[in-house]
Amino acid sequence: WTGLNRFVSKTCRRNEYMAAQKTAQEVMDGEDAVVTAMRRFANDAKCVEYLGSFKEDTEAKIAAYRAAMASKMKEDLSERALKQLQSIAAFEAGMNSAMQELVVREAAASFKDKFPADSKMQDAAFAASVKSLSGAQLAVGEDPVAAHFEGAFKS
Repeated sequence: WTGLNRFVSKTCRRNEYMAAQKTAQEVMDGEDAVVTAMRRFANDAKCVEYLGSFKEDTEAKIAAYRAAMASKMKEDLSERALKQLQSIAAFEAGMNSAMQELVVREAAASFKDKFPADSKMQDAAFAASVKSLSGAQLAVGEDPVAAHFEGAFKS
């Protein structure tokens, strides 16, 4: 009996030890699962926190983007308007130059037509030239050539 008793008690102790080890392993696995779930929950909590601040961050960024976009569009519009105004100014300057050239050409053509046919103008021009060469000062109305061009430019 003693041998059988030892055998049975040894087997029972071994089975109890193995059951205790199995229970301890299950407890450890359960604790690991709880820690993993808690970590996941912590990540979920961070996500909820990030989503809470996402709206404010996004609204601020969109407002800054809209302001920058409006500023850029204003700058582009100002640049295009400036280029257009410069183009208009260049066109007007060209037209003024062409107009001045046309007026001078027409005044010269008028003088070329009138001077050979008008002996009174020729005599007055000759007298004004002699007076000018003698060193005397000419009055404003004494030079018929200047008077002709002045009249042509006024009209």
